[in-house]
Amino acid sequence: MRGLPWLFALLIACDAGPASAPSRVPPPTRDAAPSGASAQVPGEAPGPSDRREGQVGELHYLELMSGGARFEDRVPIVVAIHGLGDSPEGFVGLVEGFDRPARFIIPRALDPHEPGWSWFPIRARDPDVEGLAQGIVRAADAIEAGLAKLAEQRPEADEVIVTGFSQGGMLTFTLATRHPRRVDAAVAVGGWLPPPLWPESAPEGAPTLVALHGTDDPAVKFPPTEAAVEALRARGWPASLHPYPGVQHAIPPAMRAELFELLRQSVDARARELEVGTAAEGSKP
Repeated sequence: MRGLPWLFALLIACDAGPASAPSRVPPPTRDAAPSGASAQVPGEAPGPSDRREGQVGELHYLELMSGGARFEDRVPIVVAIHGLGDSPEGFVGLVEGFDRPARFIIPRALDPHEPGWSWFPIRARDPDVEGLAQGIVRAADAIEAGLAKLAEQRPEADEVIVTGFSQGGMLTFTLATRHPRRVDAAVAVGGWLPPPLWPESAPEGAPTLVALHGTDDPAVKFPPTEAAVEALRARGWPASLHPYPGVQHAIPPAMRAELFELLRQSVDARARELEVGTAAEGSKP
């Protein structure tokens, strides 16, 4: 795995006040860092051969190949969703150094939010929960529409692994529960699913959903996330919450290590599915 020892702190995004500007993953794409969910990761950034920009429909994204995979390879797809005020170029630090062959699609949020982008205008602690839920649905459906178009080019996009932080964590919850056939597995970090978006029941084959969350998070509070996971479990969803005592709205090294391990397990399982599918296609007359 490339890079120096991890120093990964994602600063307050969805609902806190102004945060100090974190350093960017080199090479920077702009002078100022966002006040939202951004990476502080020393080490080498992906080179030109590792990543490229793309667009499907209205969805712009950064495409990153990991684990030695090439752009032409048929490998599992991981959708990594940034938080408020960040960008794909800033959020790439989350997945830099992942050691499994995979294709990371890092979509850009819908609306400008200087110096980055925002997925929806209402923040996690706003009393307008219905408005928040509507904004989350709009963004989740936009991502799903982009993935549907991507699947026309790459059939492996029929089922993807999803992760995200802050606003991206909320969208991870929502994609898994609103579009379960698209999502193979989900890891939400520092996110929440508002009650208006709680599904009535889990469909057959519902994707596994794991939430990683700091208990002292001031931006996306821990108790509502705990209640959301309990509600999903009560409805038959394979969901679990992994609390990090004392952690605020951040991804410390231990949490990032667990995130990587969960992604490895999901990518390995998805790779086996793709191998079976490829073998079956090759055996057809």
